[in-house]
Amino acid sequence: MVGIPGRSRGCLACRQRKIKCDQALPACSQCRRSRRRYRCTGSITGVFISTMTSESVNQPTNILSNSQLQTLQLPRAKAFEQLFISHFVESFGNTRDTPPFWLDKLPEFFFSSASGPARESIRAATMLFYGILTCNIPIQTEANRFYARALRSLRAWLQNGNGTPSNSGYSTNLSAAPISDSIIVCAPVMMCHFEMMASSSPDGWMNHIEAAAGMLERLGPENCRLGLEHEMFLTVRLFMVFVCMTRNKAHLFMSEPWMTVPFEKSSKNLRDELVDVLLLLPGCLTVSEEFLNIRRLGSTMVEIEAKLRDSVLSLVFALHQWCLKYCYTEDGFGRLYLDADVCTGVPSQDRTTLVAVFDAANVIAFSLLLLVTPATYHPNHSYQARLHAQSALSADAYIDSNYITAPGGGSLLMAFALKIVSVWAPLQEQRDYAIRKLQNWDLSKSSHESRGFAAPVFRDEVCNVYYVNVAKEISHRLDDPILLE
Repeated sequence: MVGIPGRSRGCLACRQRKIKCDQALPACSQCRRSRRRYRCTGSITGVFISTMTSESVNQPTNILSNSQLQTLQLPRAKAFEQLFISHFVESFGNTRDTPPFWLDKLPEFFFSSASGPARESIRAATMLFYGILTCNIPIQTEANRFYARALRSLRAWLQNGNGTPSNSGYSTNLSAAPISDSIIVCAPVMMCHFEMMASSSPDGWMNHIEAAAGMLERLGPENCRLGLEHEMFLTVRLFMVFVCMTRNKAHLFMSEPWMTVPFEKSSKNLRDELVDVLLLLPGCLTVSEEFLNIRRLGSTMVEIEAKLRDSVLSLVFALHQWCLKYCYTEDGFGRLYLDADVCTGVPSQDRTTLVAVFDAANVIAFSLLLLVTPATYHPNHSYQARLHAQSALSADAYIDSNYITAPGGGSLLMAFALKIVSVWAPLQEQRDYAIRKLQNWDLSKSSHESRGFAAPVFRDEVCNVYYVNVAKEISHRLDDPILLE
C-alpha cells in the first residue's frame, strides 16, 4: 500500500491492463484517453484520509503518521472526495433528465451545504461505495465511522427543533416542525443507500426512507412541485414502494393529492406513471389480506368483497393503460417491449428493467383476480400470471446475457421485480430461479448498491414480507378450486 516498494499504486483499470498509470485524480490519463471504456477507480492510497477537511475524527491506527497527515494538501483531499462522489453518481447511469437530478448535485451539496447531516451522510455513502468497488477494507472502515457521525449529526439536528414522525423508525420521537433546510432530506436518503450496501441492519434502510418521507409529508404536496423538493420526492416515493411491500402497509403517497399536486409544474414520464401503479399494490394487497382473513373465519362481508374487487380491477386497469401508452409486442408469445419512439432517451437496459417491473406487478394483479372473478376465468388468469413471471425472468436473463451492468437505480428495480416473482410466481421453478438470482446478487457487477436490499424471500419462512401469506393462500386455493368459489 502506501510506501511499500514494488507495489503498484496505479488505478484498478491500469493494473488490470498492466500499463503505467500516472495516478492523476479523479481519473488517470490512460482511462481518460480510453473514452470511458474503462472507469478509473483512482490510484491506491491505502486508506481514505480522515482529515480531508478542517474537521477531525478519530485517527486510524497504523495507517498514516501525524507528519504524513500534515503534508496532505487540501486540493488533493478535495480530489479524493470528488472521486468518491463521482463514482457513486456514475453508478446510476446517465439516464436522468435535464436539468440535472439531485444526484448530480451531490458535489454541490457536499462542498457548500451548511447542513452537517447531509454532508456526513454523503461522505459515508460515497466512501463505502468506493471501498466496496475497489475492495479496500480501510476505506470501508472509515465509511462506517462517518456513518456513525452522520447518525449523531442528524439526531442533533432533529433535537434542535426539527422533528420526524414516530413511525419513521428513528429513536428520536419529536413533535412535527417545519423543515428549515430542504437539503436535509438528502441525509436519510443517502444513509438509506449506505444501509443497502453495508447491510448493518435489516430494517435500517427502511427507517431512513420513512424518515425522509415524513420530512416531505410536513412540507406538503404543494411544496414538492419544483426544485430539490420535487426531485427528492420522486426518489423517496419510489423507495416507499419497496418499504410498503416489505412492511405490508399502504402509504400517504398513494392518496390523490400526492399523486397529482407534486406534478402540476412538471409532467410525468413513463417511470413516474409506473410508480403511480406500483403505489396501488400495497393498498390492494392489504384489502386482499383482510378479505382472506374474513373468509378463513367462515364469515361473509359484502362490503369488503366489493372493495377488494374495485381495488383489484383498478390495479389491472392502471397496468393496462400504462401498457397501451408505452408498450408494444412483436412476436407471437405476447412479450412486451417499450416503444423506443415514445421512450426517447431511455437506454435499452432501463427499458428492459421497467418492463420487468411492469410484468412483476402483473403477476400480483392476475393472481388477485383469482379472488374476485368467476371460476371460468381462472385458467386464463393463472396462465397470464405465469406468462408475466416468465417475461420478468427473461428480462433479467437478457441483461445478463448482454453483459449489461445495470445502473444503481436499475439494479434496485430489477431486484424488486425478482423479489415479487420469488413470492408470487405460480410455478415453483419460476420462484426457485428468482431466489437463486437474488442469492447470487452479491456476486453480480451491480451488487454494490443493492446487495442488502436484494435478500431473497422464501415462502416457507415465518414472515409476511411482500404479502407472502396472501400469495400462499391464493396458491393453496388454486390447488383446491372449491376454495376459490
